[in-house]
Amino acid sequence: MVGCGWYGKCDLLQLINIEPVEVVALCDVDSKLLSEAADLVQSRQASGNRPKTYGNYEDLIAAGGLDIVMVETPDHWHALPMIAAVNAGFDVWVQKPTSVDVAESKAMLDAARANGR
Repeated sequence: MVGCGWYGKCDLLQLINIEPVEVVALCDVDSKLLSEAADLVQSRQASGNRPKTYGNYEDLIAAGGLDIVMVETPDHWHALPMIAAVNAGFDVWVQKPTSVDVAESKAMLDAARANGR
C-alpha cells in the first residue's frame, strides 16, 4: 500500500478483516506514520509478519514481489504511483477520486489498458 494515512489504514484493515491477505509492504513519506501503520498491520494480519516499509513508492515498486498495489495517497498523488505500478506489471486499486483532473485520470486509464491491468 502506498499512503498510510487514515483512509489507507481503514481500507487496508477492512480488507484484512474480509480476506486472507498478506500485507508485504507499506509506503509513506511520513516515517512515523509508516512505522505505526506497519505495527498495526503486524498485529492484525494472521501471519503476524511485519510488512517491509518504504519512504518512496518507486523503491516499493522496484522491490517487486507484489500481487496488487493499493494507492491511498492524497488525491493529487494518485496518478504517479498508479502509473508506475501498472507499468511494472502490478494490478492496482486506487482510492477515489482517481485524480485531480480528467487528463490525469485518462493517463492512468491509458497506462492500465496498455499494460493489461
